Amino acid sequence: MDSETNTRDRANHESATYTQSTASTTPPDPEQQAPISNGEQKQAENSSNSQKSDSLWRRFILCRAGRQTDKLIEQATRNATAATDASNAAKDSLTEYRNMSHLDQRAWISVPDVGLRNLANQVPSFHIPVRNGGKTPALEVSVLTGQEISPIAALPQIHFGGKPNLMGALSPSTEGSVEMYNTVGDSAQAAFEQRRRDAKKLAIFGTVTYKDVFGASHYTEFCYSALMFLEGNTVQFIECPVHHDSN
Repeated sequence: MDSETNTRDRANHESATYTQSTASTTPPDPEQQAPISNGEQKQAENSSNSQKSDSLWRRFILCRAGRQTDKLIEQATRNATAATDASNAAKDSLTEYRNMSHLDQRAWISVPDVGLRNLANQVPSFHIPVRNGGKTPALEVSVLTGQEISPIAALPQIHFGGKPNLMGALSPSTEGSVEMYNTVGDSAQAAFEQRRRDAKKLAIFGTVTYKDVFGASHYTEFCYSALMFLEGNTVQFIECPVHHDSN
C-alpha cells in the first residue's frame, strides 16, 4: 500500500514538473497578452508622430540650407562678375586715357608741300620739307622718295628705288628737309613747257617713317605733281589724289 502511494506521488511530481517546464518554454499567446491601455497607445502614436515630425523638420532644414547656399553662391558669383567688370572698365578707362594722352603729346610729321630749287650755277633739286607739328620729338625720322613722269590724266604709279634719307630726330614745332634731284627728266623751264604740251606731269612722292617718344611707329605719305613752270624759276605743285595716308 505504501509502495503504491509512493509511486503515485512520484508520478504526480514528475507530471507537475513537466507541466511547469513546458509552460516556461512555450511562447505566450498574443491573444492572451494583457491589452494595451489607451494612454500607452496614445504615447506610442505621439512618439511615432514626433519621429515623423523630426524627420520632416530635418529635411526642411536641409532643403532650406541648400537654397540659402545656392543663393550665397549665386550672390558671390554676381559679386565676382561685378568686380571683374569694374576692374576691366577701370583698365579700359586707363588705357583710353593713356592713348588720348599719347595722341595729344606725340609727334606728328607732315610734308606740307614740295618746291623746286633751280638756283644759278647749281644742279636743280626738289625741296621736300618735313615738319614735326607735335609736342614731343620725332625719332628715327627716315624719308624714302620717288619720282615719275606720267600722263596728266593718269594716277602716279608709286614706286621707290634707292636708299632712304635718314634725318634722325626732329624736335617739336621744327622743320627739316630733304633734297631730291631730278632723275627722270630735265628741270629746266623748257622741259616743263614741253611736258605741258605733251599733257604729261612730273610726280614727286615719298613716305616718311618715324617713332614717337612712347615707342610707337608711324608713317606719313605724300605725293605732289608739277604741271607747269612759273615765273621766277618756280614750279606749281599740287597734291596727287593718291598716296596721302598717315597714322
